Amino acid sequence: MREYPDFNEYVKQRMQEVALRDIENLNRVGLVPNETLERALAKRALREVIDSYTQEAGSILEHDIRLVVRNEQRFIKRRIRRTKRDVQVAFVLIALIGAAIAGFGFAQHDLLIGIAYSASAVLALATLGAILD
Repeated sequence: MREYPDFNEYVKQRMQEVALRDIENLNRVGLVPNETLERALAKRALREVIDSYTQEAGSILEHDIRLVVRNEQRFIKRRIRRTKRDVQVAFVLIALIGAAIAGFGFAQHDLLIGIAYSASAVLALATLGAILD
């Protein structure tokens, strides 16, 4: 996260820069400053400085928002990968358990129980596969 510049310090520094620029411009043109001209230049300079600070603060805010969103997206993607991996492990475990139970049913020479266990394992895997997608 970027730091916002101190407003008072920023205004002080920028006002000095703008004042020097205005003095150079007046000298180049050959105008003699009077009270009305100085007041108008000061108002314009203050407006420029405030606009500049607002623009800089806005760019810092946009940068910080992009940074937070990017970090949040990374966190979400990591969480989704971890969840998918956990579901895949559960998928494999259910497949192994289902195969073992179906094998037990077939080993007992009971064809209907073996088919029932196989069907329940396939149903569990299909449900888990649907969740995985």
